[in-house]
Amino acid sequence: MRWLLVVPMLVAMFGACDLKPPPTIIRGYLVGSQPIDGATVKVFELGENGEPVDLIPDKHGIPNSDKDSRFPAAVTVNGEFEINVGDFSGPFVLQATGGKIQEFWHEAPRFLPEDPHTHIVIKDWYAEDYETITMSPLTEIAYQLARARHQNGSESDFLQSMVESTRIIEEHVHMYSEQWLYSISRTRPSHRMKNSKPEDRYSVVLYALASVARKWESDLTIGPMTSLDVSACLGQDLLSSRARLDGQVAAAGKCRKLDMHTFSAGMVQSISIEYLRSEYNTQNIEFWQYGEFLGLLAESHQSELWPIDRVPASLDIEPPVAVVLEVREQSSDQAIIDLYVQDDVTGISMRHATQKGVQAYIPDNPLLPKATVEFRDFWERDYLFTISVPMRLLGNSRTVAIDVRDQRDNRAELIFVEID
Repeated sequence: MRWLLVVPMLVAMFGACDLKPPPTIIRGYLVGSQPIDGATVKVFELGENGEPVDLIPDKHGIPNSDKDSRFPAAVTVNGEFEINVGDFSGPFVLQATGGKIQEFWHEAPRFLPEDPHTHIVIKDWYAEDYETITMSPLTEIAYQLARARHQNGSESDFLQSMVESTRIIEEHVHMYSEQWLYSISRTRPSHRMKNSKPEDRYSVVLYALASVARKWESDLTIGPMTSLDVSACLGQDLLSSRARLDGQVAAAGKCRKLDMHTFSAGMVQSISIEYLRSEYNTQNIEFWQYGEFLGLLAESHQSELWPIDRVPASLDIEPPVAVVLEVREQSSDQAIIDLYVQDDVTGISMRHATQKGVQAYIPDNPLLPKATVEFRDFWERDYLFTISVPMRLLGNSRTVAIDVRDQRDNRAELIFVEID
């Protein structure tokens, strides 16, 4: 009796003559800090070691007018794409090549190389209940981490390696959700940062990677840079260092500025200076709106991503990382400044530093200390706190230099702050 009921249902769903399931239509969004236009997104079967394997159209009933092509593909329009892969629902890997992107500081769109630059792995399109996917520098880093973990034996099964690697990256950027309410592969970046929703935080992270790219481009004569160059360097570091971000990737080409802090404090420092405090911040985002999130991002050091001996190996040689994030307010007597210090590298807490740990100087005479700044209040983390700089220091100058040292007298780079 049950079969008498089930068969008509199947006929109604799939047709009387053909009981094939509906085709798999992959819809997605390819993005750096901005949408990537004109890129080619191709679908491959997932190889045993995570490599893309040609997906033969005839094998899966994939509609394809180009009989010479061995894989379905689409070209992105403002980052969006749609691909029909017939009755194949996975596992598959999507690979993007070429296209053009206009990061926030680019005067005009920049063309990306025809080499593969962004990947994402989907185990089963229907079982995982996807509507659309997002391909971004973060999915690329997760893909390269999965390859590295699989190669070094951390995970024998590549799909499991992909699951774990995605979790690691999502936890690192604070976008992990067990209920799949948001994730790096499901959430579509908003390109707005006025709120603190997952889609806005996604944009913050992508802008942070783009800010690193802008800093690299301005510091070195290495040609045009994009956020995808940064994710490529991080991927190379993972593959060459047994799935660890130790910053030891060959210091050549576009990776010369990579270090072990690029994917944490480096991003926060870059977005604070290269974006939030620049003319490109047309949304007028202020640091306080994302201070807590950026603080968490700066502190993120997933144990699976960094060398186990990172802290002990650098106790006596690494200075603290310091950057002024924003002049919050000022009066005729003082300027209130948000100061970020990452000191976990040295293992010495700035919370317990002596007052000489932070001093203010007139840049024209940096060797002459003018005053010790006042610690006003600590934030939730001890690397974000507010300091007060006496305005009497400035005289006719509009610039004050802030010198940060830890208890071992390791000195961070001298920071110059503009006072209105």
